[in-house]
Amino acid sequence: MSVIFETLVVFTTLCLQVFFSVELLSDLISLALYWFVSSLQHEYFEKHPGGVNPVRANDVFFTVHAILLTFITVLQCVFYDVSKLYLVRIQIVI
Repeated sequence: MSVIFETLVVFTTLCLQVFFSVELLSDLISLALYWFVSSLQHEYFEKHPGGVNPVRANDVFFTVHAILLTFITVLQCVFYDVSKLYLVRIQIVI
């Protein structure tokens, strides 16, 4: 029975990390496109005259940083030895 819980914990963690990586990749694509493509910026400024660029460099670099850390976490989930996972009875009840 504990093998089922061990597998469930690792699988849930891996699924969440893959979900986060898909979300972060879509954010990176949209932010990078807006940051680097001047026609998109020009279109934004036509709709919002006198506005400021809503995307900053730290937005793009933070997303890249988050993707790298999420990738490291996914690698840890893949190579984690499930047999050494110890679940306390309180965790199983919860």
